[in-house]
Amino acid sequence: MDAAKTQIDYARLWRVFKRYWVMIVGITVVFGGVAFYKTQKNSNQSQYTAKTQVLVSQTKTTSQRENETDSTVPMDTYRDLASNEKVVKNVEKILKKKHVDITAEELRKVTTVEFQGQSQVFSISVRTENKKRSQLISKYTAQEFQKEFKNIVNGYDVKVLNDVPQVEREFSDRKDLKIIVVATVVGFILSSGVALFLNLKDKKIYSDKDIRSIGLPTLGKFSSNKAMNDDLTDYQMICANIDLVKNGKSLLVTTLNEKEESLAFELAKMWASKEKKVLFVDGSSTRGNCEDVAIQETEVSNLWVTSLQKYSKDKLDIADKKNMLTSLEKRFDWIVVDAPSFQYNAEVREWAVSADGVVLIIKQNSTQIDELKDSIEVLNLGRAKILGYVMDK
Repeated sequence: MDAAKTQIDYARLWRVFKRYWVMIVGITVVFGGVAFYKTQKNSNQSQYTAKTQVLVSQTKTTSQRENETDSTVPMDTYRDLASNEKVVKNVEKILKKKHVDITAEELRKVTTVEFQGQSQVFSISVRTENKKRSQLISKYTAQEFQKEFKNIVNGYDVKVLNDVPQVEREFSDRKDLKIIVVATVVGFILSSGVALFLNLKDKKIYSDKDIRSIGLPTLGKFSSNKAMNDDLTDYQMICANIDLVKNGKSLLVTTLNEKEESLAFELAKMWASKEKKVLFVDGSSTRGNCEDVAIQETEVSNLWVTSLQKYSKDKLDIADKKNMLTSLEKRFDWIVVDAPSFQYNAEVREWAVSADGVVLIIKQNSTQIDELKDSIEVLNLGRAKILGYVMDK
């Protein structure tokens, strides 16, 4: 049960994604694009790290070192000297002569001492947004460090290994990529949430799955925008399904939305082609004015036509409508009533109750699920025989 429910949930989420994929992709791309633009705009502020290597070695003889305990200079001493007030002030003065304005406090912030394991070599590293600036600070800090170290610590030799500091440009690609990925994921989650919210508010019928919970049988699909010859197989399938579930000779075809004229007439012609005597009751005034015309034969073999308006003028009640259809069933094998919209015509509801079966046309992407439920409820109250629905795709 849990596995089945999970599959159904995933299937529903997939349908929502397909329905709103343009919005979801659009919002996701916008979020990712904005993040990319921001990171590229800030890429001009790439950091440059200049490193000057310094070697510190003891100048005492071997015998002198053997007679002494470990005299290794603590690493913190190097760090303290690099940020020493005298060193920093001297570097500040030199840089001003080089037209580089930077305060002593700022120098301390951008300068670090990096050690290479247990080696006697360490680096004075300076990280700023300007390549030349980083090089100058690293170079002169190393030189001033060399002078100050010799003055303070005896028995050691300090040597600057590279006069021109090595510079590395630090790209923020990894950080930028992380920002872009996070923004894209946030955009996807946000757009998916909006899609789910809109889906809860959207009551339109988009597929047969939206009707499955109601329990209304599907009789097939067709397209009112195509001629029957283009969708012949669809109409044949609808006819076959109706033949399987029908219980009588009279059939009312109606829609819940705008008037649908093609299906009922095409079904009538198809049954007529099977050597069935068919009466088509036209509920549309667009086929011509036949309100006062009785049953008349058409050019199609085995097909007769009359007007629903003609019988509507007689103001028949439900019992009279049933009796009239029963009388016509003695003369015809099929009576197909092409009724106006069920939603907005009370008399069509009476014809629906009088007929042996009702077929509802549901307009895909248009008919509301609540409209369908209300229509089914009304028909069930009148004990109408709903054979099923046909999807106009």
